Amino acid sequence: MFAWLPTRPKLPALIHQAFSADLLAAYRLEGDDGAWLVAAKSGLVRVANDGAKTPLCTWDEVERAAWDGQERKFTINRINASPTQCVLAEPANKGEREQLDQLARTLRQQVERAIVVRRDNVSLGDGALATITIRRRSDDSLYCLSLIEADAALNQEQVAALKQAETQTKLSVGLTTLED
Repeated sequence: MFAWLPTRPKLPALIHQAFSADLLAAYRLEGDDGAWLVAAKSGLVRVANDGAKTPLCTWDEVERAAWDGQERKFTINRINASPTQCVLAEPANKGEREQLDQLARTLRQQVERAIVVRRDNVSLGDGALATITIRRRSDDSLYCLSLIEADAALNQEQVAALKQAETQTKLSVGLTTLED
């Protein structure tokens, strides 16, 4: 007896050609323009049916990401940028459903991998708050990012407190500081 295994839908050649070894997962975007959402090692990219690539974000630029399975919609919240929403096409069969699920898993894994190695929330006084994070780039290098919530520009004492907190956060993961 022969067992027939279901075949996975093939990605368009232009996706393979454009990304080769950098390709992690891809799925069709909703609409009739034939565009695809591609998860590459470097980040998230929209690929038009003519092969034109529009980078949406690198993984370490993502502050938060959410997947709405009912709407088939990814919402990407980037650091200091407006959210990007990507609505994916309705899967036509089981193979496409698996492809969609693979993209969702890949997006989650890449965002989690890059988003935060460490996060410290620090009060800088006078109501100013800093969130200091150590993030990972696609080349695995680490860097420090500080997001400040304040009603006004930081004063000298607050800047000094921020620098001290950044130094402590960097040292906690083995990053060098300017004082080294």
